Amino acid sequence: MKRVTNDTTNHTTNHTANHTTNHTTDATADGTTDRTANAGPGSATASAPRPAGWSAAPHPVSAPESAALLRRYYTELIVRYYDRPTTDEEVTATLAELPSDDLARPTGEFLVGRRDGVPVGCVGLRVLDATTVEMTRMYVVPEARGQGVAALLIEAVEGLAVTAFGARLIRLDTRKDLVEARGLYAKQGYAEIESYNDNWLADHWFEKKLHRPG
Repeated sequence: MKRVTNDTTNHTTNHTANHTTNHTTDATADGTTDRTANAGPGSATASAPRPAGWSAAPHPVSAPESAALLRRYYTELIVRYYDRPTTDEEVTATLAELPSDDLARPTGEFLVGRRDGVPVGCVGLRVLDATTVEMTRMYVVPEARGQGVAALLIEAVEGLAVTAFGARLIRLDTRKDLVEARGLYAKQGYAEIESYNDNWLADHWFEKKLHRPG
């Protein structure tokens, strides 16, 4: 997709061969209505008990369940960004232009959140360097929001960043209009920093130090 002009369909941009795919609206699709502060590694807040029936674990980004969540994610991003309906063709074009195939070992990972086995959300992890990862593709389906799913996904991706990738720092960016999302990240222990990428849609950048448990 090209940079947004008066009539283009772009709502995001790649950064150096997929290093800055859009997560400027990630929390529109996850945390704007989900304010539970379930903490992960490195947070000053203790993790809350996980509700029965909920889980979050790695799942192939190419799998049908992952593809369905990513399609819903981009559908909502386009609708919210442009304040208009989208089409299957527009979403398909966006998925093709902004692939998520780097969210797989060794360059990253993709996680799916479930309730009683049913997919209700997702989040991606992208390796930036030997000790730094980026959180992206955060999404919770509308019918599961407000139930702590975003916090569960954040906790899971932080834990995986530490144990599987040896990360000591996790970063993300977001837009200025996503006030609730920024509040969620702050509750999760993320601190606002200067820009670390060239994502022209981003207005705020966050990072959090990670520590091995125990």
